[in-house]
Amino acid sequence: MRRFYDGPLVLAGAITRGEQIVAAQALGVDLVYMGTRFIATQEANAQAAYKQMVLDAAAGDIVYTNLFTGVHGNYLRQSIEQAGLDPDALPEGDKASMRYGSGGEQ
Repeated sequence: MRRFYDGPLVLAGAITRGEQIVAAQALGVDLVYMGTRFIATQEANAQAAYKQMVLDAAAGDIVYTNLFTGVHGNYLRQSIEQAGLDPDALPEGDKASMRYGSGGEQ
């Protein structure tokens, strides 16, 4: 990347330990973004039930789908089930029909 881009490089995703941060820096990354690792902390603004769900989840509980936003993302199986959906039978999302307003209805 540095051969053709001299701007800031940020690595995000699947970073959970200091050794991984050091490895990313050794590869030339300027910053590492860690989010999920901190969801269950006292300081996080997540609901207690969701924090526990994150702690209890394993890799097999992650569902990769584009249903909710039209763009693929990772979601917890239990969260999808609590919304009344079957994580194993989710339809494909359609970006063209998504409403991205702040109304909260969808």
